[in-house]
Amino acid sequence: MTQHPLRLAHAPPRTVGFTLVEMLVVLAILGVLLGLGAGLLSQANKGLGLAAGVNLVASSLRLARNKAMTDHAPCWLLIDPAERSVRTLGRQTIGLWHLEDKEEGVTTGAFGRNGAVQGASLIPGRAGQALLFAGAGCVTCDDFPRDPSDAGLVLEAWCLLGDRPGGVIVRKGDEYGLRLTSAGRLRFDLGAKRLDSGSAVPLHRWFHVEAIYDGAAASLYVNEEPVADEELTADLPVTSAPLTLSDAQSPFQGALDEVRVSALVLGEERRLPSDCAVDSEAPIRIRFDPRGRLSAPVTVTLKAHEESQSLTVGILGVVE
Repeated sequence: MTQHPLRLAHAPPRTVGFTLVEMLVVLAILGVLLGLGAGLLSQANKGLGLAAGVNLVASSLRLARNKAMTDHAPCWLLIDPAERSVRTLGRQTIGLWHLEDKEEGVTTGAFGRNGAVQGASLIPGRAGQALLFAGAGCVTCDDFPRDPSDAGLVLEAWCLLGDRPGGVIVRKGDEYGLRLTSAGRLRFDLGAKRLDSGSAVPLHRWFHVEAIYDGAAASLYVNEEPVADEELTADLPVTSAPLTLSDAQSPFQGALDEVRVSALVLGEERRLPSDCAVDSEAPIRIRFDPRGRLSAPVTVTLKAHEESQSLTVGILGVVE
C-alpha cells in the first residue's frame, strides 16, 4: 500500500515562550503594582501605631484605677514621654500591726514582724483591741529593713487622743516618721525634709491618718480628706534603726490601732510603639484615690506621624 505523502512529512517542533519585549513589559507592570501596594501598605500602617498606643494607655489607666479600688489605696499611672514607657505605682504592705495582743510583752505583726511592747496597755479599739500609750511606752520592731529601690512609702494608723495631742505615731530613725505636734497638727518627716498639716486633728474620737510620699510629692490625709500636699523630692537614708509605734523619747498621747507601713512599688513597664509618642515634654503622673477617682480631669494626647488622638479621664476615673 502506498502511504500518502503528507503522512510521511514531519513538521518541525514549535517553540513556546516569551520574547524579551514581552518579559520587559511584564516586569514593568509588576514594578508599578508593587510600588502602589507598598505605598498603600505604608499609609495603612500609619494608623496602627497610634491605635496600639491609645489602647495601651487606656488599658493601663483602667488597670491603675482597678488596683486602687481593689487595694483600697492610692495608685498612680506614670507616663514617661522620653522613654515612651507606661507603668503603675502601687502600694505593697511591708508592715501591719492590728495591736490585738501583748502576750509576754509582744504584739503580733504581719509577715512575722512582731513588736516588743513597753509601757502600753490594751483597750477597746477602732476594730477589736488597741494599745493605749497615754504619754508613755512604745512598740519596737528591730527587724524592719527598707529596700532602697522602693519608689515611695505610705504610713497609716487609726488614732485616739485625750485632752492633749502630741507624740510619735510611727517612726524609723532618721529615715521617715509621722507624728503629732503639741498643737495637734500632723508632721511627716522624710529624711531632712518634712510636711506639716495646716489644721489640727480631732480629740476624743477615733480618726484615720495617712502620709504618702510617691517620689515626687508628699501628702497628708485625715479621714481620707487631704490636709497637706507639696511637691518635693526626699533623699531617704538607709539605716539599721528599728521601727517604732509611738516612741520612748516622744510617746504618743493616746491610743493607736491598725498601724500599716507600705512601700510604693513600680509595676511592669510597658512601652508605646516606636512610631507613637506622648504629646508632652514633662512626665505625666495620674493619681487614683482609693475610690478610683481623680482630683481633677486629666487628658493624655498621643501622636503618630501627622495624626493625634486624646484620652480624657474624668473625676470619677473613667476613661472617656
